[in-house]
Amino acid sequence: IERCEKDDSGTIIILTNLKRKTEYNIEDLSVSLSKLFDFHDEEFKIYLFKNDEEPIIIDNKLKYENLEPEFEWIFPEFLKVTELDFKYKGEIRGKIITTEKPLKPGLRGITLFANGRLVNQPEFFGLSESSHFFSYTTGWLDIDYIDNLSKDVISTNRQSLDWENEETIELKEFLKELVKAIHYDWRQKWDEKKKKKIRKNTKIDLESWYE
Repeated sequence: IERCEKDDSGTIIILTNLKRKTEYNIEDLSVSLSKLFDFHDEEFKIYLFKNDEEPIIIDNKLKYENLEPEFEWIFPEFLKVTELDFKYKGEIRGKIITTEKPLKPGLRGITLFANGRLVNQPEFFGLSESSHFFSYTTGWLDIDYIDNLSKDVISTNRQSLDWENEETIELKEFLKELVKAIHYDWRQKWDEKKKKKIRKNTKIDLESWYE
């Protein structure tokens, strides 16, 4: 390891003499690590090396690599145009997206982060997932306020919240209503997109035709 300049900062972790016999898939490992963090700070970077191979940069883009968003909802902007009421809604940041093609099961759902770290695996917070919408939806929300609650509601392995706490019950109900609002908006957007496609291909205005 080369000596760093005094103004440099960072941490290097080196794993050697590993007992595992099977090969490591560094691409899969990098994607898995990217899902554990929400990278707020552009100055904070993680590089993953395997022997002398080219490093992989782990960041938010890697989480959703190769996904082609069809529609997006940005937070807190989207919350400003809804009637949903929640005392912390102004502090929630993030993005929820839907894709044109169904997502792999591991990508479906909304992931929750607090101060850059995973606090809840992707899910839809108890909603029935019978609609096609849930096969196309993914994203993340930053709920930093959760770290400031008087009671620790994050599991030890940081994979899920304690949903039995009074304040997390309120959060879960809010998230349910939020997903419902996005589901409704998605239907509207998808329907309008379909009409535009028909209008372009057939030169027929569906609204007039229906009438």
